[in-house]
Amino acid sequence: MEIVLVGLGRMGLAYVERLTGQGHRIHGYDVSPDAMQDLLSMGGHPLPSLRNIGDHHAPVLLSLPDASTVERVVADILTHVDAASVTGLIDLSTTGPLGAHRVAATVTDSGLRYAEAPVTGGVAGARNGKLTLMASGDPSLLDAVEPILQCLGSVVRLGDRPGLGQTMKVLNNLLSATNLAITSEALAAGAASGLNPAQMLSVFNAGSGKNAATLDKFPQYVLSGTFDQGFAASLMTKDVRLAQELLHAVALPAWVSAAVVETWLAACRHLPEDADFTEIARLHASYVFSSAWTSRSIYEE
Repeated sequence: MEIVLVGLGRMGLAYVERLTGQGHRIHGYDVSPDAMQDLLSMGGHPLPSLRNIGDHHAPVLLSLPDASTVERVVADILTHVDAASVTGLIDLSTTGPLGAHRVAATVTDSGLRYAEAPVTGGVAGARNGKLTLMASGDPSLLDAVEPILQCLGSVVRLGDRPGLGQTMKVLNNLLSATNLAITSEALAAGAASGLNPAQMLSVFNAGSGKNAATLDKFPQYVLSGTFDQGFAASLMTKDVRLAQELLHAVALPAWVSAAVVETWLAACRHLPEDADFTEIARLHASYVFSSAWTSRSIYEE
């Protein structure tokens, strides 16, 4: 299929790798010349500008960092592109449900079909077709692009209303962020008390303390010292703030999420700007080991 992809960051380029490998023809656009060169080297076809996305009468996938960028790009598309030249707009970004409602209202008023399908599974999941896509919106559009989405992973259809996919995504990331933050605290506390972190993980994973961080993120990305899961700490911080915004919007208590948001905001103040989100463990360990900021495993001592 012909596909237009706007946004060629780490996830966007992983989509290009997967989709071109499955025989799809990708026309892509990004403001970064380096990203456009990467697209070309991967067999994709760079577009001169957003105004050219209607040249191929194809579905448009968005993979952008936040709601404000999505809204700005959508406004530019609707201003300069004939809606009839695009078969639909599918947002793979994480914008939060309130952002999705705003975009959906703008897009549908123009006569363009809209759906959202934020993802979980990271860069590796995108490359291997192992993502989970949380889809909602125009059912006819989702039917039409399902072969594309299924190339990227498992598609969960959550309903026709805008925002359902985004609600699912930010709540998923709230749980993920909470697990990683509290596991970082627990491992650092144990190490400071003389426990072996690898042994601690074995005990957690054999008992009631196990979670995605103890089962996957710590063994693969923390104890190994790689810290390269592929998702930025700044983006995780953005996502937990979107989850807190949702809790406030539905008038529910946000006691735990408030603490999680403050934890990630503090982490981002101390971590490098481009830090992987698993580096929150490195930050906690720095209170235990003076060498915690080196590239080797933070728990070797």
